[in-house]
Amino acid sequence: MFLCRACSQEMRLHPVNILFFTLATAELFGLLGVFLAVPAAALVQIVIDEFYLQPRKIDAAALDREAAALVEGRK
Repeated sequence: MFLCRACSQEMRLHPVNILFFTLATAELFGLLGVFLAVPAAALVQIVIDEFYLQPRKIDAAALDREAAALVEGRK
């Protein structure tokens, strides 16, 4: 597991992803790529989680107000 110090959250990186990133970055960047593999895997996971998988934040109070307005016939 990788601990993201900036957000103080634990990241659960799958071992296969780490292996893939280690091999891919080693092929592209050599020994430097081996050291950059885990941070690169974490960065990719953060981007995927934030921009693709994370559901929209729903404001329940605003939805309740809008539903009440519709029921009362104000809209």
